[in-house]
Amino acid sequence: MKMIIDMVWLLVVIVSGYIAIQMSLYVAGSQGVILSSLAGIVVFVISVCLLAVIVLFVTDRLLPRAGAGTFISDDNGVRFDTDNGAESFLWDDLVKIEITTNDKGPLEEDVFWHFFDGRHNEKITIPQGQKKNKIIKNAVKKRFHSSDDLKMDLALGSCLNKRFVIWQSIDFEAGTSVSDQDANNGIGELKVERNLNQNHWVSFFIVVLALLCYGGYFLFNKYNPETTLWDGMFEVSVELFGLSLIGIMGIYLLSSFELRRFQQAHPSIDSDEALAALKPVVKRCMWLALLVIILIALSFGFLAMIADHHGGKSGMVAAVVLTAVSLVFSQWYDPQEKAFKQIPCTDTELEIEVLAVFNSWEKDLFPKF
Repeated sequence: MKMIIDMVWLLVVIVSGYIAIQMSLYVAGSQGVILSSLAGIVVFVISVCLLAVIVLFVTDRLLPRAGAGTFISDDNGVRFDTDNGAESFLWDDLVKIEITTNDKGPLEEDVFWHFFDGRHNEKITIPQGQKKNKIIKNAVKKRFHSSDDLKMDLALGSCLNKRFVIWQSIDFEAGTSVSDQDANNGIGELKVERNLNQNHWVSFFIVVLALLCYGGYFLFNKYNPETTLWDGMFEVSVELFGLSLIGIMGIYLLSSFELRRFQQAHPSIDSDEALAALKPVVKRCMWLALLVIILIALSFGFLAMIADHHGGKSGMVAAVVLTAVSLVFSQWYDPQEKAFKQIPCTDTELEIEVLAVFNSWEKDLFPKF
């Protein structure tokens, strides 16, 4: 199976490389070596992202998984039938429900539900199968109204090695001896959901800046028709636009690297040293996010130059490319940031400071910690 996965992604890279080379050759015929190189890089990255989305969609939603079975539930309990046999449990016997995820998807099963049966002292593991299938999630929500809906959504969207506790009985810690109870200490468990102040101004701020850059360019030229301010930039507007896109993609990759490196070094916030290490990571991510906003705004300015100098069709193509890059990379990065903001904290006093840091990250333009 691993060989098949490697072959699929190798095919994605080969096809993307071919498309990028053809674009470079096409651009080189009229624009020169520098522009053709930038065009090739941008097209290659965009092609990889788009093909990866297609591969993930097909494998995760349409192809059957090896561990797939039939999940049947009612008000009393659950029965899970597979080719290897059947497992069942009663809802009233459960003391804990959790989800574990891994990084082996999408061609291998990467999401598992674990139901801890306190009466029989056993754990029943059921693979999620297709992620669009909400049968298990709906059954759990129907039976346990206090189950954590946020964690279920985070788990079903995770592609990392993580553990999410979805529901747990009040007396589980005190008197239950179910196997794997010590899994509470597993890496990536979200023991407490942090209710962070939601940020609603970023999208509006980006739109305002984009309109200022795009509309401001045309308004300035309208009232200053004889201006020579942009003369030196017209010829390199496409190159500047391409560099902005590369910068946006690079920042998302760098931010993801920062989060993963911290989680590898500190699976949880369990000391003052871990908290001290967290703050500069969050600050860097906040400054990088601000830089992305600036680059997106500048890209709209360069897009206006492209439309003005190279024609409306070129401007439309540039707009589509900018939208695709921004959406693909933000959709890829956002779940990682949301999961990172739920990193476990083992100390109550530290949790207060961690919450303040993450709230600042969520709602402030600049770090306030």
